[in-house]
Amino acid sequence: MVLLHLLLGLLGEKRVVAMHINHLLRGEESLRDQTFLEEICKEWRVELRVEEYPVAEIAEERGFGTEEAARFVRREALMRAAERLRIPHIATGHNLNDHVETMIVKMIQGTGLRGIMGILPIQPPFVRPLINTTREEILKYAESEGVPFVEDSTNRDTKYLRNWVRHRVIPLLQERNPSFLKVAKRLSEVAREHIELSEELADEAWKKLSRWEGETPLLEVKGFNSLHPTLQRLVVIRFLNAAFPEKRIGRSHVLQVCRLATAPPGKVLGVPGGCVERGEEYLVPHPVTVRELSRVEESPYEPETCSIEGRGIYHWGGYTWRVYTEIWPLKLDFAKGVALSLQKISMPLLLRCRRHGDRIYRSGVGHKEVKKIMQEKGIPKEKREAIPLLVDPSENRVLWVAGLGADPRATPQEGETALIVEREE
Repeated sequence: MVLLHLLLGLLGEKRVVAMHINHLLRGEESLRDQTFLEEICKEWRVELRVEEYPVAEIAEERGFGTEEAARFVRREALMRAAERLRIPHIATGHNLNDHVETMIVKMIQGTGLRGIMGILPIQPPFVRPLINTTREEILKYAESEGVPFVEDSTNRDTKYLRNWVRHRVIPLLQERNPSFLKVAKRLSEVAREHIELSEELADEAWKKLSRWEGETPLLEVKGFNSLHPTLQRLVVIRFLNAAFPEKRIGRSHVLQVCRLATAPPGKVLGVPGGCVERGEEYLVPHPVTVRELSRVEESPYEPETCSIEGRGIYHWGGYTWRVYTEIWPLKLDFAKGVALSLQKISMPLLLRCRRHGDRIYRSGVGHKEVKKIMQEKGIPKEKREAIPLLVDPSENRVLWVAGLGADPRATPQEGETALIVEREE
């Protein structure tokens, strides 16, 4: 509301369009917010666009958390409206507190320098005029100028990580340093400067070391191995994004490709969307499924793999496999399925048979060969090849062996949304 008040004062009502997204999450309170805005925008003579989205249903369909789904819906709706109206800029009310909260949340979840950057002031078409203004200053302005507003009651619920950071963590930090918000802001600016410099150097290195064969990018190994490790990682990101567009590339994938560059020629590494081969002079991407590239011996059970891209129904090994998301814990027959933390795995996953050298992590033991576990359990040799495995191909990491257990490091925490892969009879 303060942002809208300021923009109307600077630009006038004819150059501003307000937009409200009703998430349909809070019943009467959601309707109250919408009605409030409709009345104020009518009083202030500003055009208001309102759209409604069933965020809870969208979150369920896509396997998102509610907050993540709400952010996705808002962003897409704003961008579509701006394009329809031919409006070049979308202004949002993010402030300095939001910026610092984002930094801390990302540090808690695990991040690099990009997370320390927080919320950028400008990310076209988005602009954030209040990003250097504290929430306290915004409230003082609202009081002095008589700007009305309503508050979302869920903002006080500390079961949400951001609210916990807002109401508990930051006040404690400010007890030690009342200027903590400004200190954190300076840290984000330093991180941004370092990233801008390293990105410029990485662009130069990528142009120098890459060449194209048609639409396939190649990365020269010799020059790549002479780069600083930080530049290597940034160049690999460019390489993987060019080779496997729209695939979710994680830090583990990047580090493995960096190591692949020092491996003997002929070694192949699975990544989301396909695999990367260490050639004589270049790293060569193969954007096809790992199944089509694998060189496995014929199995009496199933010679191929099944790639699990996300939620849905899959058919493999004579069974139907149901993949869905659910809040953990829940009742599950671990001989027929497994629950995995979405934050601890990389998609796609593979259902396949055991291969020579497969190992799975066991608590208190470390990595142990699947073959030895089967031997210890007294499973006959002729039946071992009929036991399904679930694998993260980007790390060749065995996540689950039917009837023998799962990698405990991928187990979801209580209250977390888990990915369930379950065999139906």
